[in-house]
Amino acid sequence: MINSRQQLVTKATVAPTPQGVAISNITDRSFTISWTTTFPANGFIKLMPPGKSERIILDDRNKDKGSQNKRTVHYVVVDSLTPSETYKFVIGGDNSQFDQNGSPFSVRIAPALSSAPQSDIASGVILSENGQAAEGIIVYIQIPGGQLASALSDGNGRWAVPLSAVRTENGDSWLNYDLSATVYAVKADGGPAGTADAVLTTAIDKPVPPLKLGNSYDFRKSKEPVLSEGSKQKTSSGKVVSNEIEINSLFNFSSLGPVTPLNDGLTLDNPKKEGEIIYTGKPEFFGSGPAGS
Repeated sequence: MINSRQQLVTKATVAPTPQGVAISNITDRSFTISWTTTFPANGFIKLMPPGKSERIILDDRNKDKGSQNKRTVHYVVVDSLTPSETYKFVIGGDNSQFDQNGSPFSVRIAPALSSAPQSDIASGVILSENGQAAEGIIVYIQIPGGQLASALSDGNGRWAVPLSAVRTENGDSWLNYDLSATVYAVKADGGPAGTADAVLTTAIDKPVPPLKLGNSYDFRKSKEPVLSEGSKQKTSSGKVVSNEIEINSLFNFSSLGPVTPLNDGLTLDNPKKEGEIIYTGKPEFFGSGPAGS
């Protein structure tokens, strides 16, 4: 045994644990579940409809192929559902399945609504860190008071999200927002390829200025990033970008209760409504006031 070479083979595998799991685009017939993995893996969900047989639903880009491609960004659209029904599911990857702390994920489908509001679509382009069009990047949009919306960038890095299709938090009505002055957050998630995030208004989202992975932007004042001193750097095109602005907290759905009253002399752009509930663990307030206030 000492003088002979021994070859040991293990059957153990590393599970493609989902990261950044998000449920978005909830309608009366469908919803989207998306996540990323640190290495390429198959991605699917096992849906458990109430009173019906379980079914496997593949990544949206694999549905027409009948086979799966290994990816680090996973985007599954579940459709043909029943309005107002609650569905449970688990996430699948390679030979593993994942739930939520020992229980299946759960989502309530929205009720059917009539008289859709006026069309309003936000769009833009996602670029990789080297400035090329980034395909297959999840773009999340969070409007205050509304449910999470998302889209997947195409081969040219382009994306589009119909803001007018966003519903209120409980999904029972269309979200009412200002078509030219609403402040909201955008996050692009490419998993290992990087992320990008921005704060902007509905006045400059047709299209949103290009978002480059690895950067953070503030487009509320203009179409150029607005940065604090000491955090500025230039890209090869000469544009200034920043890595300091924290936007991730806008996508955490933990209720903190009503906002507190404002101090005299302060104006608040977001939250905009008195008594509005903030669904984030780290609320961000946009506004102005006296120096040192």
